[in-house]
Formats: sequence, C-alpha cells, structure tokens
Amino acid sequence: MAITRRGILAGAVGMIAASGVDAVSSESARVARAPAQPDVSTSGDRKEPKETSRSGAREFNGIYHGDYLNQIAFPMGGIGAGMICLEGTGALSKFSLRNRPELGSEPHVFSAVCIKGPRKIARVLEGPVPNWKLRPFLPGAEGTYPGGCWGLPRFRQATFETHFPFATVRLQDADVPLEVELTGWSPFSPGDADNSSLPVAGIEYRFLNRSSAPIDAVFSFNSQNFFAVREESFNKGTSSDRIRPTTSGFILGCTALEATGINVKTVKTS
Repeated sequence: MAITRRGILAGAVGMIAASGVDAVSSESARVARAPAQPDVSTSGDRKEPKETSRSGAREFNGIYHGDYLNQIAFPMGGIGAGMICLEGTGALSKFSLRNRPELGSEPHVFSAVCIKGPRKIARVLEGPVPNWKLRPFLPGAEGTYPGGCWGLPRFRQATFETHFPFATVRLQDADVPLEVELTGWSPFSPGDADNSSLPVAGIEYRFLNRSSAPIDAVFSFNSQNFFAVREESFNKGTSSDRIRPTTSGFILGCTALEATGINVKTVKTS
C-alpha cells in the first residue's frame, strides 16, 4: 500500500498528540498523589516564600526565589523608548539606550547601604550573583567586563514578584537588621500612548528596621556614566563623560548629544 507524504505527517501528528495526552495524564496522577504544600506564608503584610506548588514547580504568578531568580530581566522604560532591566536579584542590566539594544550590557551601577555602629555593616542592595554569570570572559569579543562589582558583599536572600508595570525585589540577610524592598516601574497608562512612551524608569527603595533599636544608616546610589559615548577613532580613545551634581543626586550626560536635547539621564537619591 502506497503511503503519501500527507499520510506520514498525519500519522506523526497523531502519535505526538497521543504522547502528550499520556504525559498530561501521568502528571495529573502524580500531582493528585502529592501532598499539598503552601507557596508562601504571610508575616504581617509581607510574603515569604516557603515551598513550591503541589507539582513541585513554582506557583503561577507566585513569588520567584532561589534558582528561579537567575534568568529574570524585567524591562523598565517607556514603550519603544529603550530599556533598563531589573533582574530577579535586584541588579540592573541590559542597558539598551539610543536605539542600540545591548542585552549583554551590565554597567557598574548599584545601590548600597552602610549601617553605622560598633559593628559596621555594608551591603550592595542585591541578592547573590547568579552562578551562570561567573564564567570566563573575553573582553575583546564580549565588550566591557560586567563583573567589576560582583565581589562586593550582597544580601543572602532575595525574592521577586511582579504585577506589570511594577516589579518588587525583597532582600533579607540574617546579619543585617534591615529588610529592603525595592520597586521598579515604568510610566504606563492604558489608552495613552504618549505618556506610556516616555523614556523614564523609576526605582523606589523602602527599608524596614527589624530590630528594637534605632538604626543609623547611609544609603547610596553609585554609577558609572553609562550614558556617555566612547569615540571609535584610534586617535580619540576617551569618552565624552559628563557627570554633574544636583540636589540629592547627580546627572549623567553626554557632550556629543547635547544639541539633541536627549543627552541627560537623571538619577536622584533621597
């Protein structure tokens, strides 16, 4: 009996569909046998991750933690106006500005807190650096080495939760009497394309004192001028960096783009 190409494809599709049904059935049976486990526990108005869902996977729309944080990159910035990504650990990366997508970029930009007292404590406001980043790096082929700040001390625990256009990272460390919550967001107004396309990204920091005594601490936001343009000429290897002070913060700019009116990226700390 002759078999046509259409017949072969139809048979293959039928086998794949049957395999998929069997897999779903076996997974459903395994889930039914598994004991129920809570996804989070509530302490006051704060959510703390405990276990995963009954199937062993992270609950849909639940809190990300552990290895689930490693590949998170939440884009911040107006629609079509470039982006800066907030990672699951609280790091900032993938700075794609001036119509140049740079998904591998991670400039030296971080916030930190220093707690005064007999035992001084300092931490970058991020969770542990994902293991996949700690790999050999080729400066010539892969651009600027992004790990210049990875050796600084960080919080030991991080969780990530998102409800667009907001993303929240919570940080904890047994040696730090502060809990930190940072929220990244972008302007988004349904039905208003102009205001939803503003080249703006915001990050808000909130600190909670877990101890019974007052805490004297210093918050800082630190950044290289990632907005600067480096000259490509062999005779001009310097970049057009311009960093200007402003009230409670600083302004990052670029001399080459001054005439366009889009040369300034403002970062404020308060």
